[in-house]
Amino acid sequence: MVDALERINGLDLLRTLAMLLGVALHATLPYMLAAEAIAPPEWVFLLFVSIHTWRMPLFFMLAGFFGAMSLRRKTIASFCWDRFYRITLPLLLFLPIFQMQQFVKGLNGDWSDTSLLHLWFLFYLSIFYIMPVTLGQCVPNRVAECFDFFFRSRVHIFALIPFLTVASVLGRDLAIFGRVPENITEFELGHFVYGFCFFVMGWRLFLHRKLLQTFTSLRFVCFSLLTALLFLISVLIVLSILEFQINNGWTFWVLNFLSVSATLLTCIGFWGLCHRIMIKPSPIVDFAVEISYPIYYFHLIIMLPLLYYFFDNGWAPQATVSISFVFGLFGSLVIYLIFIRYTPLNWMFNGYKNSWCQTAKFTFRFNKKN
Repeated sequence: MVDALERINGLDLLRTLAMLLGVALHATLPYMLAAEAIAPPEWVFLLFVSIHTWRMPLFFMLAGFFGAMSLRRKTIASFCWDRFYRITLPLLLFLPIFQMQQFVKGLNGDWSDTSLLHLWFLFYLSIFYIMPVTLGQCVPNRVAECFDFFFRSRVHIFALIPFLTVASVLGRDLAIFGRVPENITEFELGHFVYGFCFFVMGWRLFLHRKLLQTFTSLRFVCFSLLTALLFLISVLIVLSILEFQINNGWTFWVLNFLSVSATLLTCIGFWGLCHRIMIKPSPIVDFAVEISYPIYYFHLIIMLPLLYYFFDNGWAPQATVSISFVFGLFGSLVIYLIFIRYTPLNWMFNGYKNSWCQTAKFTFRFNKKN
């Protein structure tokens, strides 16, 4: 079985990698959002697609894995409270702050301009975490045993690809771009189902932790990542030939099959690679994990004004993306260190036990002085 310490170290590195790549992905947004009017530079498009196809499914898998781990350690009531104040409460607190003007309009009856921004992921998770608690006891053991067939070996897990293909058809455009909700009043059921599939995979992977050790084989890691790259290139070539115009024919289904295969292979490949690399704890990775959630929250708020200033004033894409990436990272870090790390707000981001600000510490210090 994968050792508990090694398992956490590997997942910490994986989460850090996905977080950094997410900031890089968002640095390409002005070019990708304007793609229908102006074709983005090829390297910008390739950077976006090569990250976008697997990053959020990976986050859903990690969320499911850590959720199952948390529920194993806590009571149901404690688990629900932990998920609420670490997932839902920050969403309810910061989303109105990020869009104060739009929320004021919404309170007056017009929610058309109010978006979930990049926090739609937390909205999904808030619902995902309710489902195992409320519906988990209702699933017959025979159904769970049938589902566990897919986690008997690393070969069996690929039998999930046909089901993921259907979910991809429901939730993604052009077999690549997820249909995320653009407005706070919208709910994209197809994309929700697509994300939930990966969430459940992560949840079941925690229950089949022996399988993780098989992902660390260097041969398997290379096979997974190289095959994923080949599939993704094939999808992009076909889409380019079709000029990104595709109907619901057999080609559409084949592209979704190849794309979702690339997604699953990339997730598993990086999962195994990070477990292989990260055997011992690293202070750098530990700190990166500490700041990853705050960076997720604040980087886009810092980057967007810079991105559109550079984009509208004709700056070179290389400068626009790289400068915004750096400012997004370090700006979020400054916000975290000044306003969050040493305050009760960090209870939401890193949990009470991992926070510098704890009432027990202050009570002890006060009593010691007196």
